[in-house]
Amino acid sequence: FPTRRSSDLQMNFAKKHKVQCGQFDFREKGAGYDKILADKQIFLRNQKASAEEFERIMKEFPELKGKRVLELGCAYGEIVRLMKAAGVDAVGYEKEPAGVEKNKDCVVQKDLSGVWGEKGEEFDFVFSRAVLEHLPEPAVDSFITQLMFVMKPGALTNHDIDTNQGQDPTHINIHGVDWWKDKFKAFELVKCEHRENGVFNVTWRKA
Repeated sequence: FPTRRSSDLQMNFAKKHKVQCGQFDFREKGAGYDKILADKQIFLRNQKASAEEFERIMKEFPELKGKRVLELGCAYGEIVRLMKAAGVDAVGYEKEPAGVEKNKDCVVQKDLSGVWGEKGEEFDFVFSRAVLEHLPEPAVDSFITQLMFVMKPGALTNHDIDTNQGQDPTHINIHGVDWWKDKFKAFELVKCEHRENGVFNVTWRKA
């Protein structure tokens, strides 16, 4: 649970950037992420991007077929759906109802800034795409603890992390890649590569 100081930080982040952080919601009416996910045109563009990302993940991690896989912050769950069709035992966690509605059979509603780790849910591979920078900074340590909790020994976790604020006001936790490496110091660093525009793809392994 957040301390008083953590709650103050969450409130300040939410108020400054007009977003939702934990219990504080300063989003402008109609500008919420749930509204964005409900947009049909964005959904169609997301399908194309998800198909490309699915191909990239399966090429880099061909051993995932038959494995238990979790995507954190999966939006519509399109990558999860494609993985299931390819023989991967995949599930996604997503906060917004509009995302869950698209693929109810493989997406579970979870708030990653709160408590989301489940006993008995042990995964071989956990990944996210442009999610970590949306977490309030006070929630990061809890997120990593729960990540450790749901991963099997030797499991991999792979994340795209945007280190550039850019024009997205929902990017409330912008740090350099070294900051994230330090946060994940309980894991073994496997690979870190720069993709584009300040986005890094980082893979860690649970000991």
